[in-house]
Amino acid sequence: MPLNTPDPAAQQNAPANAPKLLFVITEDWFFCSHFLPMARAAVAAGYHVGVAARFDRHREQIEALGISCFDLSFERGRLNPFGATTLIWRIFRLYRDLRPDLVHHISLKPVILGSLAARLARVPAMVNAITGFGFLFTAKDPKLNWLRRVVGLALNMTVGAPSSFVLLENQDDRQVLLDRRIASAERITVVGGAGVDPDNYPAMPLPYRAGKPVQVALIARMLWSKGIDLAVAAIAKARSNGCNVMLTLYGAPDPLNPAAISEAQLQEWSTEHGTNWAGKTDTVVAAWQQADIALLPSRGGEGLPRSLIEAAACGRPIITTDVPGCREIVRHGETGLIVKPDDVDALARAIETLVSDEAKRTAMAAASRAHFETRFTEEAVTSAVIKLYRQALSWALSTNRIDTVRLP
Repeated sequence: MPLNTPDPAAQQNAPANAPKLLFVITEDWFFCSHFLPMARAAVAAGYHVGVAARFDRHREQIEALGISCFDLSFERGRLNPFGATTLIWRIFRLYRDLRPDLVHHISLKPVILGSLAARLARVPAMVNAITGFGFLFTAKDPKLNWLRRVVGLALNMTVGAPSSFVLLENQDDRQVLLDRRIASAERITVVGGAGVDPDNYPAMPLPYRAGKPVQVALIARMLWSKGIDLAVAAIAKARSNGCNVMLTLYGAPDPLNPAAISEAQLQEWSTEHGTNWAGKTDTVVAAWQQADIALLPSRGGEGLPRSLIEAAACGRPIITTDVPGCREIVRHGETGLIVKPDDVDALARAIETLVSDEAKRTAMAAASRAHFETRFTEEAVTSAVIKLYRQALSWALSTNRIDTVRLP
């Protein structure tokens, strides 16, 4: 089963001996919403590109770019040992049939299971992209210590493998790998998330008009880990202190996620004065156009929240919490405000501070866009990723894991 494209013209820049790159990810929508620019950049650089995922509605969109699609279903939620072994075997068979030169695993489950399969299939090189460690390495619960040890061992066998090169989204996750001696510094690349196209997310003036409530928007999956409840409570507290503010929640419930908030709870919050749940939005720019302030009081476990990067691109001041990923996007006092996680009082005070000072909001809005342009653009991220691909393939060539391949 060759790794070639359904539309050869789409990859006319790729010669026969060009390297074969396979992305491995859980869902097609996740790939399209975050990582399509990386695939486009790889196609433009001259790679033969494929994607292995569970495909629902986005196969045609991906194949239209000349990218091959391969069905691979990762189980949602917890995976038992039998299910994990079965999935590793299916991935191994896919790698054995496709014979990619380089695989790019995205998020923790594909990283661990895909890397084990890659080692069995003797894939020459792999890029392991960890989009956040979740609560596992940030929560203080001692009951999780055994699971941390198990995952730590798995990371040593996968992320720490000789053929592995690591892609991270924040410096805190980099430090986790260095402290645990899972990967060396020269094999770790930290990028600004998946990158955002500044032309698609233009800077926009703040919409606030005198006498009307200041609009705060929170765009995220509706999970307890995102601090949705904290946002609702902080808005209520700020309003009780006389603050003229409204909160709109954008995002869908995810019933398969253990941290999911029920639709009934979201509807209940919407009946409270000051909060509105608008559901999922497909027009993020329009949502930020209506908002004066971006809010994400995450409890931790983030990689680099895309919603905050998009908010910064649109020129919105940001209020967030002092957790990995979030604190990397915001410069406290310059582009927004950072507060302690799980602190409703501190969150309410931050909201009151920005709501009461239009000049501060305006200054932070401009600074937020400027900070975005320094690191979080699509061009900056894709350039770093293509450079990492070349590093991984050069290593594979130097160790004779690849006989002949043309480096783009």
